[in-house]
Amino acid sequence: MKQQKATRFFRRNTVKWNRLSIACCCSLIVSIPVFGQTLEQAVALTLKNNPDIKSAFNEFESRRYINEASTGA
Repeated sequence: MKQQKATRFFRRNTVKWNRLSIACCCSLIVSIPVFGQTLEQAVALTLKNNPDIKSAFNEFESRRYINEASTGA
């Protein structure tokens, strides 16, 4: 008799945890695309909103072109 009660208790808790874990997984799956952003979009937004970073990137690009031109590549 005691074993049956214990078995029922564990079954109920297992069902509750299964439902909880399924609910958590579903909420994560639904919310991820809302805040998702590709790396390209993140870099473009950063360059647009931060002039110091944009100037550093432009300086990097110009140095790269100078190096390519001097080596004849």
